Amino acid sequence: EVMARGGRRPGQASDILVDDSDRLLEFLASYGPHERIDWINDNAGPEAAFDLLLADALLDWGWARQVRMHLKPYPFFVSDAMIQDVRELMARLQGESEPRSRAAGDRLAARVQAGDLQLTTHRFWTSSYAFSEMPDDLRGELAQASLVIIKGDANYRRLLGDRHWPPTARLEEVAAYFPAPFVVLRTLKAEIIVGLAEGRAEELAREDAQWLISGKRGLIQFVG
Repeated sequence: EVMARGGRRPGQASDILVDDSDRLLEFLASYGPHERIDWINDNAGPEAAFDLLLADALLDWGWARQVRMHLKPYPFFVSDAMIQDVRELMARLQGESEPRSRAAGDRLAARVQAGDLQLTTHRFWTSSYAFSEMPDDLRGELAQASLVIIKGDANYRRLLGDRHWPPTARLEEVAAYFPAPFVVLRTLKAEIIVGLAEGRAEELAREDAQWLISGKRGLIQFVG
């Protein structure tokens, strides 16, 4: 409901501080079908289930011919999604009694079997390096994607080198090194942000001293 209202609840200002969803949808619809959309995953559990269903929708709508998910080789944080977590989710969906859930599980399993949905991992995802320091093999792999979906606060920090930038800095300049168009889906849990309008950070700080770390606000930032 919040997403459907552009991040707004009735009578409230948006909790999505930067919302590039319209630009993202235009990119997906106007320049598709995209040969491949890559996904840098974040959490297991319900979030990974959402990731799977959205990937299924992108393939079903014809916006992507292939989706490749980049998962952790082991949990860097306790909730990090691994390949086995995603496979277990698909198996759980296949075992559901509700017909649509079961059909989604069967469809996803078939997509993995056909290679339309790929589950991959790399040691870099559990390293301490910033995204600007990713190895050449992984950089080359991401460069082949039409779009990279970057999930989560920790990945956002790595994208920005875990440095304190001016909140008005432009993401396309800070992350100019990134090898493909990308969108960041992030809930704020760390004191780092870019892409805000002039004076917006100060306004938010007056409203809520914990605005950067409370987990109540988010970003949809697209660079294409």
